[in-house]
Amino acid sequence: MSYGDLVAELVPITRENWRAAAAVRAGDGQLRHVADHEPVALVILSKAWVRAADLDWWPLLIEEAGRPVGVLALVDERERNGGIALFHLLIDAAEQHRGHGRAALRGVVALARTLDGCDRLRLTVDPSNQVAISLYESEGFAVDGVDDEGELRMSVAIL
Repeated sequence: MSYGDLVAELVPITRENWRAAAAVRAGDGQLRHVADHEPVALVILSKAWVRAADLDWWPLLIEEAGRPVGVLALVDERERNGGIALFHLLIDAAEQHRGHGRAALRGVVALARTLDGCDRLRLTVDPSNQVAISLYESEGFAVDGVDDEGELRMSVAIL
């Protein structure tokens, strides 16, 4: 999905590219907002391996022009609530503030629209992470409530 001149390609993390995904790093103070552990890609892969919450996790590398710029995970919740959940979105510290996060988010929405039975894209975000909240709101996400850990629940309808 493109944003300005950027095109975010969402590529499954595989045995061929996991090292590139593992090289993605959080900026100062960001890790607590994403996974609390680095590399975030290995947190995502671990959750996919063990099927955290008894759900299917889709570990994805975010590439721009074939270059790794970030990672994220999608979780298939369609059987439980008709949606897809976004977890652990991280743009590499050296690549931030260039539109990669917005391009990736738009790519995720476009991907969700191709999935049968998907009516919402959901995520949670730390209420102190105003940069992320502003990004999500600018892309149509709205706050649905607060989860048990105090994070904001946000979602957008997939039309």
